[in-house]
Amino acid sequence: MSIKSLLATAVGKSSLWFLKTFMKGGSSLPGKLALKIDPQILDHLAKDYQVVVVTGTNGKTTVTTLVGELVARAGKKVFTGGN
Repeated sequence: MSIKSLLATAVGKSSLWFLKTFMKGGSSLPGKLALKIDPQILDHLAKDYQVVVVTGTNGKTTVTTLVGELVARAGKKVFTGGN
């Protein structure tokens, strides 16, 4: 990872810690800050992962849950999340 990517990651994690500690919640601010510092940060972070993205108007939670369950039953490690 480049210096720019390391800085972006540190700023994102630090701002998340600050928001959770002092503001009692999170926001999209950590990601926005990280992307501002390094627009390619998501490429660096997802380098060793296979990613499935579910988009649409209706049914995203259901489809995400089903896909996650299918992948887990296939013996793979799964992380599902949103927002």
